[in-house]
Amino acid sequence: MTTYEFKSGLRLALMKLENSLSSRDGSLPNPIVDLRYPEERMAARLVERLGLAPPIDVEKLCNSLADLSFRTFPIDIDGLCLDLKIPGKRPKVWVSKAMPPVRRRFTLAHEIGHIIIPWHRGTIIDDIEAPSSGEKNKYREMEAEANRFAAELLMPSAWATGLAERADHAAGLMHTLHQIAQVSFPAAFLKTAKFGRPGFVGAEVRNGLIVRSQRTPGTYSLPPEVNASIEHVKMEAAYEPRILHGTEVLYYWWQMREDLADPGGDLPDWRKILDGILTEIPAEYRYKTRASVNAMIGLAIGREPKGGDVGRIYRRGIEAAHNRENQNKWVARAVSHHEFKNYILARARDRANQ
Repeated sequence: MTTYEFKSGLRLALMKLENSLSSRDGSLPNPIVDLRYPEERMAARLVERLGLAPPIDVEKLCNSLADLSFRTFPIDIDGLCLDLKIPGKRPKVWVSKAMPPVRRRFTLAHEIGHIIIPWHRGTIIDDIEAPSSGEKNKYREMEAEANRFAAELLMPSAWATGLAERADHAAGLMHTLHQIAQVSFPAAFLKTAKFGRPGFVGAEVRNGLIVRSQRTPGTYSLPPEVNASIEHVKMEAAYEPRILHGTEVLYYWWQMREDLADPGGDLPDWRKILDGILTEIPAEYRYKTRASVNAMIGLAIGREPKGGDVGRIYRRGIEAAHNRENQNKWVARAVSHHEFKNYILARARDRANQ
């Protein structure tokens, strides 16, 4: 177990322990989640303080904090916040009439973020095309902060964690988030990747190409590379993917298997198999490639105990080899070699026999 895995496991155990403790009135507290950004924590506190639950009525909430109106803009923007943190003035929020309902909900949550986040001041135009330089980089960061606030407000992490614990598949969790919270598929996809159970890899696919990919916490398979063709993705340690259909976009979710069957047959020692693979790599790169390959597969199969089930150990090794095509050039060459699976299988058998 790595130091990172130990710390992550300890943090999760402490969170679960704290979640299990009753408050003084005998009721259970809200689940505790590990939120990285202060703006996410602000949204979580707002949800808790107001006793909100999805689907959040963001229009009502925005009206309680600002003068809200829906308008037709002459330029392509989603919304506008005026008089933020101006003494003696109530904030004004203008939102485009032209947006579909789901996007309007996110925009409203985004504008609430500008109102709540203390350092967002003055007037902020929520433009589709983010500026890129100088003072405008500060604006871009404020937009990212408001987006994180909005995602947490619409899909509270404490709530999402509870759904994730009951969901048997990441695709099901994503669909539930989309339906109940009334958020877009991309937003539900990212939330699923953040809070889904271990062992899932997801990809957003447009016109046959991967435009975004993620993995849930505790998943050791690398996700597919962006811009890769979905037809060329091989996830041999996973079940067939479940697919969700968005607007002109598909969402693939793979679940890792518990084990892979030993195909049988005699094999040389795994060291000899790797020696053969390395003969096709220039001599000056063989030492580092051998070390990298052995570390990658050794770490993976080491997550299963010595003398354990060979199928589980084999699956660990195959999972670790997923999507290595664009890693180090020579490691990628080794992983793609036709004998590489035999190398993993031989190592798995060796560990199972220890």
